[in-house]
Amino acid sequence: MGPYQADTYLLECLDLPNLPWKTATYSGAKGNGIYKTYETETTIVYKQPIDDAEAPNEPPEKRGKKSKQTTIEYSYNERVVVVYSSSKASKDQKTREKDIAKITEKLDKVAAGLNRYHLKTCCAVMNKVKEILSGHFAKYKKSLTIDIVGTDGTMSFSWSWKNDVLDKLKTRDGIYTLITNKRDCSAKELLELYKSRNGIESRFRDL
Repeated sequence: MGPYQADTYLLECLDLPNLPWKTATYSGAKGNGIYKTYETETTIVYKQPIDDAEAPNEPPEKRGKKSKQTTIEYSYNERVVVVYSSSKASKDQKTREKDIAKITEKLDKVAAGLNRYHLKTCCAVMNKVKEILSGHFAKYKKSLTIDIVGTDGTMSFSWSWKNDVLDKLKTRDGIYTLITNKRDCSAKELLELYKSRNGIESRFRDL
C-alpha cells in the first residue's frame, strides 16, 4: 500500500464508531472544540526511481513512447495516529449536506431533460452522470444507485441514495490520520506538531 492510499484504506478498515478513543488536549482548540486520538500501525510501501537504470528493450511498436520508470520498493511499518476533531466534524457534516443537495439538483435536471437536446442517447446520459460524479463529488459514486432503461430516445432514468453507504460516510466526519515514523513523542505532541505546520507554511508564503 502506497502512502497516498493509506489514509483511505485505514478509514475503510477501522470500526470508527467503536474505537477506544483517548481525549487529547490541544492548546489551539477553538471554543468547546474536542480532540480525540487513537493509535495503530500500518505498512507503507515507498517507491524510489532509479535514475541510472538501463532503459528497457521495448518492442518496435512502443519505441519512442515514454517507458515505465524502474523503481525500488521499500516497506516500512509506520505509526498511525487517527484524530477526531469536533469542529472538523461539524464542517464535514455541512459540506456533505451541501454536496448531496447539489448532486440531487444536478441528477434531477438530467431526469427532466431526458430524451431531449443533448440527452437523447444512453451514452450521453452516462457521460453526464460521470461528469456530475467527478472531481470533488467522486467520493459519492458508491452512495448512489443509477438506472438507465430503454433505448435511445425512449429511455427512463431513475436514481436513489444508498442510505447505508451515506451512514458509513457520516462516521468519518471530523476524522483524519497522521502517518509518521516519529515514535519519540505522544499522540498529543504529534497533533501539536501537525497543527503548527500552518504557521510555518504561511511564513514561507510570505517570503
